[in-house]
Amino acid sequence: MKPFEISEKSWAKVYNQLSKEYPPSYLIIRDKMKDKLGFVFRRHEYWSQDMGGMQHNETLYLDFYDEKKRTMFLLKYGEILNDN
Repeated sequence: MKPFEISEKSWAKVYNQLSKEYPPSYLIIRDKMKDKLGFVFRRHEYWSQDMGGMQHNETLYLDFYDEKKRTMFLLKYGEILNDN
């Protein structure tokens, strides 16, 4: 399944909402997050070169492992994701 790219601002809002709805262990333990929520969160850091030299970049991804849970996530938090 293709990873879902998410902005830092959106992730903060989603994380805040998740922390209200689920126990802390669901958000701290990756195996629990994968099992119960259907995804894991990761930061991808990389370097790129532009006109000014090397630049550090960071992208945030949600890696989904369950299509049904992905659909439910988008239905539940889609409003937050579109609210950038």
